[in-house]
Amino acid sequence: MFPRSAPRKAGASSCRAGEAYRFATDPLVSPVAALASEANIYIKSGDDKMTKNDFRGALADYNQALRLKPDLADPYVYSNRAVAKATTDDLEGSIVDSTKAIELSPGLAIAYENRGMTKQVKCDSEGAIADFAKELDLAVSKDDKDIAATHLAVNYLNRGFSRANRRDFDRAIEDCNMAIQLRPDYAEAYYSRSSMEQAKGDIEGANADRAKALQLKPELARQ
Repeated sequence: MFPRSAPRKAGASSCRAGEAYRFATDPLVSPVAALASEANIYIKSGDDKMTKNDFRGALADYNQALRLKPDLADPYVYSNRAVAKATTDDLEGSIVDSTKAIELSPGLAIAYENRGMTKQVKCDSEGAIADFAKELDLAVSKDDKDIAATHLAVNYLNRGFSRANRRDFDRAIEDCNMAIQLRPDYAEAYYSRSSMEQAKGDIEGANADRAKALQLKPELARQ
């Protein structure tokens, strides 16, 4: 499913949060799961609170776990705390924790996803594109690949808006092309590309893209 987005004219720009943040809950993937320690009790409590959307409570638990065991080298704790920080509006702290998780486990796809989500909220499309591209490269399952491709497509389109706003229509169209390559049914990308083509005087291309967008998503005609 695509993030909801209204079609925008070539000069428009926006940043959207996209899909919800995700976090790891399976203790089998955590190297501290078998430790009978007070820190692990707080980690388990934090994981449980994350599943209940109690992000402030989870953040407090993860903080306490790391106070008790400051040398904890568990990438999942940092990755999950990054989500808790992002959802409580500590975006810079979230990026720091996701980066720490990646340093501890460079192959942890979900850490790149969550860092990319936070960069997207901060309107850092360049950084988000890099993280989502890495996530897509690391993703194993079809579902995870689809999620990564969707995030990446949205951010290419966001960067396209920014470039169009600077009247750099050629590179804006290239970004739309990338979004469509990743998600061929991305109606908003066709619709936006039509505006950019029209701004360049390519009326034939603009009409074709607008028709394709409305074929994929007829309700765009009302927006």
